[in-house]
Amino acid sequence: MRRIRLGFLLALLLVGLAHAATLRAQATTTVERFTDPFVFDDVNPCNGEPVVVTGELNITVRTTVDSQGKTHVAYTLVPSQVRGEGASGAAYKAVGGQREHFNFVTPNDSAINDTFTETFNLISAGATGNFYAHTTFHITITGDGITRVELEHISEECRG
Repeated sequence: MRRIRLGFLLALLLVGLAHAATLRAQATTTVERFTDPFVFDDVNPCNGEPVVVTGELNITVRTTVDSQGKTHVAYTLVPSQVRGEGASGAAYKAVGGQREHFNFVTPNDSAINDTFTETFNLISAGATGNFYAHTTFHITITGDGITRVELEHISEECRG
């Protein structure tokens, strides 16, 4: 009877340890969502008109630490009701957004992989020129600090 009880306790302990190891091996994810006020007080590059645009930015940050300890951060920014007015009285709407995916092992590790994309459009309600901008940035840095990939593409244009 004692041998059976000891065997049972040992089996229970092993199952418990295996379960704990499985929990440690699983990914953990946190998601933060918040809204920030947005103010753009600048000049429409298409016509030189001073423009003040206000609204809100809805931001989501999803952080996952995988079973190997690698951290993956996904950042998304979406404008909400972003409207403005130029010095001439012209009405504007700003649309677009940002996305970023950032991967690293620990905050102290120099190995990273980061991709950032932003689209920003300043659209007028009338005949005033509309400004379109798109930026993509990607960088990969190895653990020994060597940059393997670095890409930056920026396009800006006026339409209308």
